[in-house]
Amino acid sequence: MSSSHFISLCLLFILTIASIAHATSPPTSSSPYALSLQRALFHQRQMVLKASKLRNAVPPYTTKWIDVPIDHFSFPQKAQTFHLRYLLNDQYFSGNDAPIFFYTGNEGSIEDFYNNSGVVFEWAKKFNGLIVFCEHRYYGKSKVEENKNLQWLTSEQALVDYTYCIKDVRRQYKKAGKLIAFGGSLGGMQAFQFRLKYPAWVAGAIAASAPVLSFQDHVDPYAFMKIVSDDFKDEGEFCSDAFRRGFQLIDEYANHGKYKELSSIYRTCSPLSSAADARKLKQLVNNGAVYMAMLDYATATEFLEPLPAWPVKVTCSKINKTLSDRSGEEKYLYAHVDALQVYFNTSGTATCFDIGQPGNSADNDLGYLLWSFQACSEMIMPFGSNGKTDMFYSEPWDLNAYVEYCRQEFKVEPQPYQYIERYMPQDVKSYSNVFFSNGRLDPWRSGGVFSTENPTVIPHLIKDGAHHADLRSTTDSDPASIKEARRLEEEVIAKWLAE
Repeated sequence: MSSSHFISLCLLFILTIASIAHATSPPTSSSPYALSLQRALFHQRQMVLKASKLRNAVPPYTTKWIDVPIDHFSFPQKAQTFHLRYLLNDQYFSGNDAPIFFYTGNEGSIEDFYNNSGVVFEWAKKFNGLIVFCEHRYYGKSKVEENKNLQWLTSEQALVDYTYCIKDVRRQYKKAGKLIAFGGSLGGMQAFQFRLKYPAWVAGAIAASAPVLSFQDHVDPYAFMKIVSDDFKDEGEFCSDAFRRGFQLIDEYANHGKYKELSSIYRTCSPLSSAADARKLKQLVNNGAVYMAMLDYATATEFLEPLPAWPVKVTCSKINKTLSDRSGEEKYLYAHVDALQVYFNTSGTATCFDIGQPGNSADNDLGYLLWSFQACSEMIMPFGSNGKTDMFYSEPWDLNAYVEYCRQEFKVEPQPYQYIERYMPQDVKSYSNVFFSNGRLDPWRSGGVFSTENPTVIPHLIKDGAHHADLRSTTDSDPASIKEARRLEEEVIAKWLAE
């Protein structure tokens, strides 16, 4: 049953298998649409991060390992431990109370975030700082009991892991000064949480694209997909209208059994033959559109194939030409093909589109399971679409259906209000020294912080920013708004270090 349109990646986040028991393989029953989309975008985001390593020139790192208790909140006489990985770069470190820039790890291998957070090297050079990237437990190589039991996969356990990492760093670098936490997406949430829960350890936090309000009763479930649609609409209403009408036509063709025609127009790798196939086709187009909005950067991004700079603009330009060149309702289906070409086939080498892309079905990639666990236990984020305020189709958010799926499939009790209760104090004056940056183009800003009465909690909207674009390496193509965000971040870091 469909509960909504969910994204990560980034991941940012959503659905999860919350099983405090031995969940070691993906679910066997049919997953909700939201989980299928989440898995697809989780896979795509990991591919973006890994491919970007080939393009981004960042300094090398040293890999470190420490033993950390599996459970920080019990008192056994002999605690079980696991190996936690962190990456370190000290080429700019001068000692003499120079700062530590500490990345709070995300839902993936830590080296991928190291290779895609180039701005920290600019900070380290300016402030003579030490760079540390700490991996999130269970992810990457920091496995806990070979990840056979997920009960200790929580944000609170990870926060304590960070303190162990910092103690090990300070043991080696006794002249290190204050610590600045930073991160993007889930890592941005972790940076904020770290400052909130451990202010004696963290002088301040840069929380980029951190959807800390994306929870039940605190976010409009349909805002995410509306922002995606508005990104395309900004290029001309014809563009978002074309997507919406295309989705409607897929349903109309499927209702009349015109699967052969759909297969031909969309150039699917295997013939469509059922309503389920038509649904997967819609998901494929949906995934591409959402991810282009998230990755609407001013510079090209490496994916399975190269994604051009400003992919939303490129897509709408192609759609505009198609709508002019073609007649009849079919042109809106070909507009979808234009979008698929930009996202999945910019190089033009692919001869067909695979509706069975990774994430549309259960597979053995444990990363899907891990993020699914968190999204089903403590990170339950409402997402949906309605085809009215957005350019997609009806996938209503249904909390009861979402919770019931988690209960039945993974024998857990989801906690939709837990994050807000534990991390978002009602009195905003009770926390301080956090810089929340959000890109106007990024759909994850739907759950971002934009206003506060506390002068030490600074929200900043980046006009031309996509998903944590401010953490990427500086380039000549960066819009003025991203340059300004980085300037403000450097300014507030200097202020925190001087306090």
